Amino acid sequence: LHSFPTRRSSDLHIDAAIAAMIRDCGARAVAASDAQCRRIDALRATPGALPELALIGLGAPGAPWIELAPWRDRSSAERPAVAVGGDDECNIIYSSGTTALPKGIVHTHRCRAYWATDCALALRYHSGAVTVISLGQYSNISWVAMLCTFLVGGTIVVLPSFDTRGLLREIQSRRVSHGAFVPVQLQRLLEEGEVYMEIGRASCRERV
Repeated sequence: LHSFPTRRSSDLHIDAAIAAMIRDCGARAVAASDAQCRRIDALRATPGALPELALIGLGAPGAPWIELAPWRDRSSAERPAVAVGGDDECNIIYSSGTTALPKGIVHTHRCRAYWATDCALALRYHSGAVTVISLGQYSNISWVAMLCTFLVGGTIVVLPSFDTRGLLREIQSRRVSHGAFVPVQLQRLLEEGEVYMEIGRASCRERV
């Protein structure tokens, strides 16, 4: 799982990395939104850049993209007749580390289940947990909060983007108990001073 920005001075480098990741992981489909659909289309127009892919879009530009909502609504709610074992691949996290070259880190279902159990115990997740996710769900940090909450049967609140005041309002109104944040997010929350003290501490009992 990976996400990428739409505007940076190194767009050509990012496009090359995206194409490399899609080829490396053997992707059969791409799900994207808005400008990212156009970005994938531009890559598809480059000979040899991408393999044949099913294209699923949110706010898609039209054929050959399949719009997410109607595709989802047409899908059966029945459990797929596919056996999934503990050693089967669950997801691939791409990290560039210090080389700027994305490398795939493969996680199995057993690995992720053990990891979620360990983190859920350590961070005191429970069935009444209300977890806020304000980072993209491609992030390994978001996966901590997401899998722990799934494991215990709690509730996940997914925000469309990170906004300090907006996040604090969600924490207050939804009585959020858990969240996972990167350091810069916590710094911005702390910079809100008394607002954070009054709203955030009153509700959010566990912070990663």
